[in-house]
Order: sequence, then structure tokens, then C-alpha cells
Amino acid sequence: MKAKQSLAVVISTILSLAGVTGCSTTPEVKQTNKYQKTAKYQKNQKSIQYRKIARNVSDRQIFNEIYADAVALGFDKRTMLNYKKQKSRYNRHLANRKRQTSRYKRTTKKYAQYTPRYKRTIEKYAQRTSRYKRTTKKYAQHTPRYKRAYKRSAPIAKRYTKRYPAYVAPTPRYYRTPYVRQVVSYNPAPRYRQVFRPNNRIWVRPAIHRPQIQNRPRFNTNSNHQQTYNMGNMWNRVKGGFRMGTELHNPTVQKVLRHYTSNPARLNRIFLRSTQYMHFILYELKRRGMPTELALLPMVESAFKNRALSRSGAAGMWQFMPATGKDFGLRRATSFDARMDIFASTRAALTYLQKINREFNGDWYLTLAAYNIGQNRVHREIAKNRLKGRRTDYWSLSLPKETREYVPRLLAYKEIFLHPQKYGVRLPSVSNHAVIAQTSVNRAIDLRQAARIAGLPAFTLVRLNPHFKNGITNPRLSRKIVLPRQHVERLRNAIQRAPTVKIKRYSYRAKRKSRYYSKKRTHIVRHRVRRGETLQNIAVRYGTTITKIMRLNRMRNTRLITGSRLKIATRNTSRYRRG
Repeated sequence: MKAKQSLAVVISTILSLAGVTGCSTTPEVKQTNKYQKTAKYQKNQKSIQYRKIARNVSDRQIFNEIYADAVALGFDKRTMLNYKKQKSRYNRHLANRKRQTSRYKRTTKKYAQYTPRYKRTIEKYAQRTSRYKRTTKKYAQHTPRYKRAYKRSAPIAKRYTKRYPAYVAPTPRYYRTPYVRQVVSYNPAPRYRQVFRPNNRIWVRPAIHRPQIQNRPRFNTNSNHQQTYNMGNMWNRVKGGFRMGTELHNPTVQKVLRHYTSNPARLNRIFLRSTQYMHFILYELKRRGMPTELALLPMVESAFKNRALSRSGAAGMWQFMPATGKDFGLRRATSFDARMDIFASTRAALTYLQKINREFNGDWYLTLAAYNIGQNRVHREIAKNRLKGRRTDYWSLSLPKETREYVPRLLAYKEIFLHPQKYGVRLPSVSNHAVIAQTSVNRAIDLRQAARIAGLPAFTLVRLNPHFKNGITNPRLSRKIVLPRQHVERLRNAIQRAPTVKIKRYSYRAKRKSRYYSKKRTHIVRHRVRRGETLQNIAVRYGTTITKIMRLNRMRNTRLITGSRLKIATRNTSRYRRG
């Protein structure tokens, strides 16, 4: 028993010494910490300190002795080394925290020193403010001085203004040069100078720098009411104004050219149809300074058919959409559509092309693409190519198929026009004078009746004026009608003799006539196309046929657009629900 007690005392002494030196081998650190707080531990610590001083040894030697004793007693070497590492790591952590705390205190003290400097800065700016006040006060003192100086110089100025000018004898009337309004176009020098002499003769002396005036083609109204140009053949005038390239190396142009030249009869019909309107289109192009290739643009749009209607809603020879036509003053009503008026639509189309051309900095290929698909789409495609680092010309843009072939179609027509014999096309021989004319009518007349009074076929005026849909003029919408220049005088007299038609009575008579003419008493209803409907379903619903619906609505195919309205002839509307 006594031996066991002595061994326990030795082990406790070694463990206590190991704990003092930071090398305790016990893994339970919390129990050691509790033991350190007791009075017995404090007493042992003091005795160890005295022991160190008495022996005059270092902590390392004491630790080695304790470590040897612990190993001899059977303690694990690895456990003691790990505990040593943990202790050293914890001590470093405490040292770092201590350094950070001291650094924070120094930093706080450092920034606390800056506060007086900030105060001094505030004080310095306050001094500048007072300096500004003194400067303002200084300049304010100059104001009375300026007033006094002005007051002192006022009598001097008044004294000088009281002097009378010297007498100048008036110039004789016949020596005076008359005032001539000068229009400065090329040179500010006047074109002519007139000098009056005492013998009442006028000497006309040309100016030294006389400006060169371009010979622009202008209409000359002759006695026979024919407007002509002072140039040769009309086709030569078209060729003389070409400015765009041919681009024959382009495969798309070659493809379209092969397609067009496969049917020379169609090309002959188009060129023959264009002779009616080509003279006026050329006049407008020359007047605006635009390339004459645009005179061939109606071939691409409508093949020079003034009554052309597209499935997308475009109408007329220039294929104006309703919204675009409204922007350029082409009015529409139930019985009127200015998009089919050759004079109004041509002026609107060329104005629109000029506007687009200014947007695209004079690039006519981009202008034509925008005329077909819209400016916004072309601008978006140009922006996409710029972001990708590609070219922004017409041939490099990613456009729809119709727009990609739009310019090649025009260039193909141009190539055929330049070399008609090569492709088996015969241009009609046309003299260089206008074929149609325009006159004003200030009342509602029946164009068929006026043509009959003149001794001409009834369709003579209706064919030239498709903008009046029912063949009756309406002065509220337009007072202009188109006449064939060959029979101008005869038709003018006939129009004066034609009776005035009351539009209300005419519409009432037209309804009665249609009812009387139809033995089955058909009625026209309007059906709104819904999603998923076909012509077959609609025809069965209203008791009619697909052919009648297509004929009444001027449809080229059976394709329907959701939301559009169809006119349908049915026998009894009470049996069917209206769309």
C-alpha cells in the first residue's frame, strides 16, 4: 500500500511539472485548467519557480527531465508531442491577437490625430469665403465709379449728336439705279446690270462672272395640249439617267435574269403597259435628281398594273401599304383609294424613296431594301453586322428571301432593258410625249357615262381612274381625274355635259339593282376569320361555295389570315350567325 501511494505522488508531481512547462501529457485540457485555479497549484508553481532559480537551468532542460520521467512511467510519446504542438499554436494565436489589438489602438490614435487637421481645413475654407466676400465688396465699390464715369461722359455724347450733317444735293432721278431683287444661287454677282441714262435708253450689260445654268428638262405646254421634253427618244432618256451598277457577277441576279428571260411575251406586255406612265415618272425623277433606274421599279412591284392588290394589303402600281400611304397623304374611303391614283401615288413613292435615301446616306440598294421591308428592319440587320464585325452593305445583310431578291429583280429588268435583242424582247416605239393628262372636276359624275357622251368606250376613263372604285368621282376626296391625252378636248366637253350624280341616290339605286338582278335574293354579310377556320368550313356554314367566296373577295389562293373580314353572299342571313 505504501509503495502504491508513493508511485501516485510521483506521477502527480510529474504531471504538475509538465503542466507548468506547457508539456502536460494528459489529453483532458479542461481538467488541467480547473486544477490551475486551485490554491495547491499556485503553491506548487511557486516552488517550481524557486527550484528553477536555485538550479539555474532553462525551461528546456526541465522539460526534458520531465519528458524522460514520463516516458519511463509509460506515457505515449506521440500524444505528448501533439499536445506540445497544440500548445504552441494556441500561444501564437494569443500573440497575434495581442499584436492586432495593439495595432488597432495605434490606428485609432493615428486617426484621432487627423481630426485637428480636418478642423484646420474647415477653417482655411472659411477664410477663403471671407476673402470672396471682401472681393465682392471690392467690386461693388466699382459700381458707383462706373456710374459717375457714365454720368460724366453723357454730356459729351449728347454734344456730338447735336451736330447736323452736311447738305448733300439729291441725285437726279434718271441717274438712279433701280432696285433689282437678286437671287443668290451659284454666284452672288447679279446676272445683268441695268444703267439708266438721261436719254431714257437702257443699257443692258452682262455681269462679268455669269453663272452656268444647267439645262434641266421642263414641260413645254403647246397649243395642242401636249407636254414634251426637248430631248430624243423616251427610252434613251431612261438609259441616260442610270446610276446604279449591273452586278451581273452576282448569282442571285443571274438566277432572276434566267427566270425573267424564259418568258419574253410577259416582258413585252410589261414594257407595253409601262408606256402610259413612263413619261410622267421620268419627269418626276429628273425634277428631283434621282436615278432613272427607279422608273423600272413598278415592274418589280406590280408589273405596271395600277389595280394590283397584294395579299398583305398593298395596293396600286407602287404597292403602298395602308399605313404608309396615309403618312404620305394617300387617302382611303369605301369608294376611294388614292394609292391607285397614278399621279398622287408616284409623287408619294418618290418622296418616300428620297426620305429613306437620306436615312441611308445615299445608298440606293439599302434604300430599295427598306422600301420593301421597312427601315427599322434594315437598321437592325446593319447593327447586328456591326457587332459581329461584318460588312454592312446590302449583299452582306441577313434579310428575308423576298427582300434579298428585290434589288436583283430591278437589276435584271435593267439588264433586259439595256440589251433587249439579246434576250428576245422588243421595246415598243414610243414618241417622247405624255400619253395621259390630268384635269379637275368639281362635281360627282359617272365616268362611264362621260366616256359614252364623248363617243368612246365606257371603260376608257374607268381604266385610268381606278382610285374611284365605283366609277363615280367624289370631289370631297379628290377633284383630279386622269384622261388620255389623245382625246383631251373631246372628254373635257363631255365632262361638262355629263349630268351630276347624287351619291346617296346612286348607292340606293345600286342596292335595289343588285337585289333585282339576283333572283335568289342574296345578301352580303361580313365574316371575321377565326383561328383554325378554313374556306370549306365557312362555305358550309353560310351555304355557299369556295369559288364564290374567293371571287367576291378577289382571293388568289385559299390562305386565310386570322382576324381578317370576308364578304360572303348568302341567301338568308337569319339562318346563319354573322361573323
